[in-house]
Amino acid sequence: MTVKFRVDGDPKPQPRVRRSRQGGVYTPTTADGWRMLIAVAIRELNLSDPIVDPIRMGMTFMFRRPKSHMGKRGLRKSAPVHHTSKPDVDNLCKLVMDVCTQMRVYNDDSQVIVLSAIKRFACNDELPGVSVCLG
Repeated sequence: MTVKFRVDGDPKPQPRVRRSRQGGVYTPTTADGWRMLIAVAIRELNLSDPIVDPIRMGMTFMFRRPKSHMGKRGLRKSAPVHHTSKPDVDNLCKLVMDVCTQMRVYNDDSQVIVLSAIKRFACNDELPGVSVCLG
């Protein structure tokens, strides 16, 4: 079985757990909106049962280019080809995988035997977001 979905929006990484001043720990809410968009896209798939087999998972994260990359005639020659700045690709993947587990796409991240992830700038009229394929 192959499952594919796309989520439009600005990709966010899984936030790191922080210590509070009172001595406890908490997870920042900076990615809650992105997490919700992914959950809605998964819900729209109407999956009946979680995948129980080993999974090959591919993700492509598309980021909007900063305005500084653009000149009067389009993309500047000095603009980078690859998206090598924050966020880290592993933290982007972690958030998507966590939502997939919570939404019962599969039972546990340990089922993922192959993980392929690309982080790049969105092309021309392409919207930023993530494209996910599980098979």
